[in-house]
Amino acid sequence: METPVPAFKSAFQVEIAGVSEHGDSEVFYSIDGLGKSVASSNMMFSPGGTGTCVHDYRSIKTKDLVMRRPIVNKPSKITKWCENGLNKLTHTPVQIHIFILDAEKNVVAQWTVENAYPVGIEISSLSLSNYNSVIEEKLTFRYLNIVRNKPI
Repeated sequence: METPVPAFKSAFQVEIAGVSEHGDSEVFYSIDGLGKSVASSNMMFSPGGTGTCVHDYRSIKTKDLVMRRPIVNKPSKITKWCENGLNKLTHTPVQIHIFILDAEKNVVAQWTVENAYPVGIEISSLSLSNYNSVIEEKLTFRYLNIVRNKPI
């Protein structure tokens, strides 16, 4: 299935292993939460009064991955997979591949989100007061790690 690329400078193409494969990827217009940081406890001072500080690093922490796009008539494979996991409360962690495409559909950058699972689906506010508003679908995932890959 041909993936439409919007008339912007770039688009975000998403593939989920076992859900949407290379020829069946989906386009999103906003992706937030790509990053990680070190979770550490309070500083500890070394014994003996030397005054040196030691950080106690515990783990890597990540934010929720949030992907948005205009809602379409028919739910996509990714949306159906998210709804199924949330309805049944089953979460099998997967790899999510995120590609930034230029106007010619060339991959500019790529990330792999490791051990991701859906934690939320939300539809934007429905209002007749704003005739130009776009009804948006927001998918939220938790994940353990993110790796930036080189462009293909």
